[in-house]
Amino acid sequence: MKYALLTLIIVISSAFNSSSYTGGVNFQDETWSAAVKHAKAVNKPIFAFVRTSTCRISARMDQIFHDPKVAAFFNANFVCVQIFTENALDNIRASNWGATGVPTFFFFKPNKEKIYTFSGFREADAVIKEGETALKMMGLKSNPGKIDPNAPKNKKDAKDDDDEDEKEDKE
Repeated sequence: MKYALLTLIIVISSAFNSSSYTGGVNFQDETWSAAVKHAKAVNKPIFAFVRTSTCRISARMDQIFHDPKVAAFFNANFVCVQIFTENALDNIRASNWGATGVPTFFFFKPNKEKIYTFSGFREADAVIKEGETALKMMGLKSNPGKIDPNAPKNKKDAKDDDDEDEKEDKE
């Protein structure tokens, strides 16, 4: 009982700790149609990350999307959504867009016009360049965004957190 209470206190206190880094790309937790409405309302293009929950390369891209520069860039320039192909409707949608594997990344205008696609793993700077290419193709200027001041200062800080998560998963 003492351990349960201690765990509860730690969870609650960390939830209210504004200095902890929760960053990363702000993938909207909404349906595709809601994301399109949101994109139209804020007048931003859409970035769709097509993936599965079991793909190791998609998991590596998750780490890239937690890079402070990547997060700042994508959050400033796009409405971002994840499309999980385990969901039958999303699988059909991604196939109709032309996805033949995961991860695949699509850029759309708010009116759902597909503009640009790339697939496979990219390092942080390369993924930003892909986003800049998509914006340029839409005639838009890129905004580097503001980096979260609570973000890890280097890749090692973020990697250490990921290593701890992997150790816990193995136990």
